[in-house]
Amino acid sequence: MPDNTNDWVRVLDTDTGHERSVRTSELRHGNYEVREDVDALDELGNPQAPVYKDAAPAEDTPPTYDKRLKAELEAEIAARNAGRVEDDHITASGTKAELAAALVADDADHPEFDNSGLQADPQKES
Repeated sequence: MPDNTNDWVRVLDTDTGHERSVRTSELRHGNYEVREDVDALDELGNPQAPVYKDAAPAEDTPPTYDKRLKAELEAEIAARNAGRVEDDHITASGTKAELAAALVADDADHPEFDNSGLQADPQKES
């Protein structure tokens, strides 16, 4: 059996952000950066498993409330309203779209809160 370990390289796909092992002949069929610091093959000579780019949203991506249930939005609003003065309460009634819009507006007005209703910075004022 011929030794074909030099036929493989580990690459980062610049289009998707995924990392995988490919044959050198495949390099011309995509936008890749060769990862010379990572082995393309495992101890048995098989291609390493692909590593997919994390699909988590970027930190600056606003939360998407439209994928939550109306009851979850109402609970989020109740959690945020707890401990706030009444003048600063979020309106807790309306359609799902209205509740989601109210939370988006509250995110802009109160950057100290994240989309879970908990303070991002747990320091409390005296």
